[in-house]
Amino acid sequence: FINTSNNATNYTWDFGDGNTSSQQNPSHNYSAGIYDVTLVANNGICSEVLIANNLIEVGATVTPNFTSNINQICKDDTISFTDITLNSPDSWLWDFGDGTTSILQNPTHVFLNSGNFDISLKTSIQGECIETNSLTNFIEVYADPNIVLTSDEEYSCDIPFLVQFEDNTLNANSWKWTFGNGDSSILQDPIVEFDLFGEFDVELEVVDINGCVSVLSEFHYIITEELIVDFSVSDSIICEYDIVVFSDSSSSSSLIVSY
Repeated sequence: FINTSNNATNYTWDFGDGNTSSQQNPSHNYSAGIYDVTLVANNGICSEVLIANNLIEVGATVTPNFTSNINQICKDDTISFTDITLNSPDSWLWDFGDGTTSILQNPTHVFLNSGNFDISLKTSIQGECIETNSLTNFIEVYADPNIVLTSDEEYSCDIPFLVQFEDNTLNANSWKWTFGNGDSSILQDPIVEFDLFGEFDVELEVVDINGCVSVLSEFHYIITEELIVDFSVSDSIICEYDIVVFSDSSSSSSLIVSY
């Protein structure tokens, strides 16, 4: 406190919290609250009293605290954070550990990458009593399952064409297959019959043990093609020792490798 009284030689301070001082320019520590301050100044003959009501306002210690509706999530899921800080802060700064922030009191957030993330919350009251609380590895974001799809065959010139599909995705828990021919399956390793010629897209959706979902689409994965064998000759009526030229006119969208 700075005393600007004139012509006084003695001082009595009342800090409003039960403590006093006779120093001219005292210092004082307050606990949280609002305080009136009184100064009595005298010169041995005259005295004067100055009362400053609500002069000192001391905010309570604000220790940020927060929670979330879940701590382990999949990528692209939404998580809700809730500020539970006591003593009613009026500003918030969240850091989600992935390069993004928020100034909302209770934000939601979507993590786009997998990993462990530190979450911090900084609060204040009217720009004062600034405190930060950081929780290490508070959020774990699971990686999406990496689908490993194989089959024993992918191409055939004959129908019906039976194909054994296999999924070797790590920690897979459920499967949803579509094969482009109207068939579907929820088996891990289904056997499927293709009874028409054509090109078929195969799609597999996998949910792993953490509830995370991945979808893999393989376009024109299965091909059934009718190989049409045909040929022509240069001449069908010849004399002995004449040369006949045979020409292949077979049709196939795939390369014919032997005759």
